[in-house]
Amino acid sequence: MNHDFGKVKEGSKAMHEFLFSNTGNAGLILTNISPSCSCSLADWLKDTLKTGGNGIIKIVFNSQGRQGIFHKCFVVQSNAKKNVLVLKIKGEVVQRIEYTPFGKERYILNPTLKQSPKYTDQVYDVED
Repeated sequence: MNHDFGKVKEGSKAMHEFLFSNTGNAGLILTNISPSCSCSLADWLKDTLKTGGNGIIKIVFNSQGRQGIFHKCFVVQSNAKKNVLVLKIKGEVVQRIEYTPFGKERYILNPTLKQSPKYTDQVYDVED
């Protein structure tokens, strides 16, 4: 299961909910979910999910202090026959430009800059 956040504003928290179903013939227990980075968290129902039931795994990526393209994994462990599943998220954290000539918040797609520029030709609007 994969999710692409697209462009994420630096400093924001991006959230996605992975939906799943218990298609087995016994109760499903998610025993652990391990993110690949401390910048990400996972939350899930710790109770047994009955056969035919649906569940949600909520993933949160904190973009604070991060710039550029990111790829993160979450290892899901359970009591299912295939007891390990990997969830993947990706996206691009875009840096905020401090100078807003038209009073509109703008972002740049150049994560290699060490300081905030006063102006750039490559300005992109990022939708909320």
